[in-house]
Amino acid sequence: MKVTPIMDTGSAAGHGDQFSNSLSSLPIYDLRALRSLSDFHIGRTLVVSLNWQIPSPKSFSGPAAWIANGWELGGIYKVSDGVPFTPTWGTGGDPQGLLNSDDWAFPDRLTTPDCATLTNPGNPNNYVNTQCFAVPSAPNMTFWTSNCEP
Repeated sequence: MKVTPIMDTGSAAGHGDQFSNSLSSLPIYDLRALRSLSDFHIGRTLVVSLNWQIPSPKSFSGPAAWIANGWELGGIYKVSDGVPFTPTWGTGGDPQGLLNSDDWAFPDRLTTPDCATLTNPGNPNNYVNTQCFAVPSAPNMTFWTSNCEP
């Protein structure tokens, strides 16, 4: 079954959601930089549920039979791919030159052969390959002249 990705430019479950992938301030020079997988996109989910009716002793009668009869044990196990995330770089400054008070920026992504994928599969302690990101830099003058109206 093919999963269609859910895309948006900012999503969250609610105001103040600490697990939100959304950013409070938009990079005004390129709003397309925010278009990515939605916080609500979870590609694969496996749910296993079980229910076991506990056998009651046939020798019980009266109130003991009523108390011991009809008990069940149940459980639900759920695993999923998890929610997408956006890497950000907190600096305490204004690394992209946006002239605002937010101290975050998108890190620059390196395109070396070692960075074909941004993950280290099979390594749960260092799953994100942080060596594929660099300190963010402001767009160069070529970007500004080709994308901004005079």
